[in-house]
Amino acid sequence: MMRRELTGLGLLLLLAACSEDTLPRTGENATTDSGTTADGSSEGDGVSDTEVATDTGSEGSADAGGDTTEGSADTSADTTLEDTSADTDLVDTTDDTAVADTTDDTVADTTADTTADTTADTDLDLDGLDDTDPNATGCTGGADPLPVDLPYIWGGETCETAALLPGAGTYGADTCTATNDYADYAGACGPYVTGAGRDAVYALEVPARSAATVSITPGARFDAARLMLSDDCANIRTDCDAYAGDSVSYSNPGGAPKTIYVVVEGFIARSEGSYLLSVELNDLATLPEGHTCANAIRLDGAGSYTGDTTTSENYYDGLHGTCLRFGSFPSAQSGRDLTYVVAVPNGATLSATMNGTSPVGWDTAVAIFDDCGAPDTSCRSYADDGAATVTNSSGVTRDYFIVADGFFNYTLGAYILNVNITP
Repeated sequence: MMRRELTGLGLLLLLAACSEDTLPRTGENATTDSGTTADGSSEGDGVSDTEVATDTGSEGSADAGGDTTEGSADTSADTTLEDTSADTDLVDTTDDTAVADTTDDTVADTTADTTADTTADTDLDLDGLDDTDPNATGCTGGADPLPVDLPYIWGGETCETAALLPGAGTYGADTCTATNDYADYAGACGPYVTGAGRDAVYALEVPARSAATVSITPGARFDAARLMLSDDCANIRTDCDAYAGDSVSYSNPGGAPKTIYVVVEGFIARSEGSYLLSVELNDLATLPEGHTCANAIRLDGAGSYTGDTTTSENYYDGLHGTCLRFGSFPSAQSGRDLTYVVAVPNGATLSATMNGTSPVGWDTAVAIFDDCGAPDTSCRSYADDGAATVTNSSGVTRDYFIVADGFFNYTLGAYILNVNITP
């Protein structure tokens, strides 16, 4: 009887010894189990008994067998791994201290994680937001990475807070955190131009007797990016001077610097992302002949003249003066242009028509002004598919400037300019 009781006790001791975790440890765990682990025991090695491999170090690196069942949070950075289902191009910056990784990582993190990701960034963007949430702020699809060797200048929300461009050069930014302050544009850009996406505003000082061209190169995810230009901050939306998807230009023939405002605009809703702005400044005297009134092509008198705006810029757009259309809208000349100058005797009438030849019938526009220093306000006549006409009543022979232009920003090409001067 006594022999059977001792045998039973020995058997119980043997079973208790067998319940100990038999996985060897070669390093000290960063955490310990505070309670029951995956097998229901209360051991203190921090390793789930479902694992088939040993811990090789702190929790900051992956267990060789994958910690797929452990419920405790990582207490140090994922220095060797990254989630396969999310953030394949998102840079992490601090520790994952709140949530354990539940998926094995395949790509090395370059730095630590800022916070635990709870939902995959389905568009692989750079803003760290869940793109499946329609109310999330930030760029849909994400901003494309910008070159690291360029200065970044983010635009202001409005013209009053416009970011100053320091001059010629190339600058990077995005509209991901901007708002939509200017929803549509009038003036030279017409009532038909919209801007439903986020926008950013820049200021640029154009030196005296100089011309500026600002070009945009949008990122692959920035669909329907546009540029709008105005020299009137107080009426930036209604006094739009130029609007295009590639570049806008401005001529300052006066003797003092002139500040212009350039808006990076998304044409449609959710049109947003990263972009490069390239600024070019040129002395008017160095521009090719005909690019502005400062180096206008001199005509001998009446006659037919051929030209081509394909390689020119859009320096004259939305002339005011008496060149209004639709009651209060300035002339529409959003295309590239060339400028001519001709002497008109006192009392004579100057008329000019323009016919697109290649492509045949492209949408042309022509305008006449008489003051190179103030072309905007000295415009005397404007015509879309017709004749611009002005009579010289100054008492002396004087020069008039003729602008051969395109109605839309995409209308350009070869043309014939017909000039008539009648007593």
